[in-house]
Amino acid sequence: MKRPMSQEARLAGDVAIQVRALAAGRLHTILTEHYTKARCVFLSLSEGERHRLANAFATKLEHIEPGPSRLRLMVHLGQIHGDLASGVARSFAALAGAKAHA
Repeated sequence: MKRPMSQEARLAGDVAIQVRALAAGRLHTILTEHYTKARCVFLSLSEGERHRLANAFATKLEHIEPGPSRLRLMVHLGQIHGDLASGVARSFAALAGAKAHA
């Protein structure tokens, strides 16, 4: 025969279930909200500010070794906004071209 659970044990079990649900299914929602906030900030910038932001990301991208890390960063930027990712790609290509000619 099962022993009845105390109220505290039931509450602790409910909290554990909520934490697991948050970690599993709701993480996507949290990340989506995170990208939405970043997208809103990006869209609120003027064209000049967007250009400077893309240049700053491209400069930082130069310091990351070629491979999965660069790709992952570009994917995240694309999830924020396609124009941000393409602006960073253009700036990065321009920086790489300038270094090749120097």
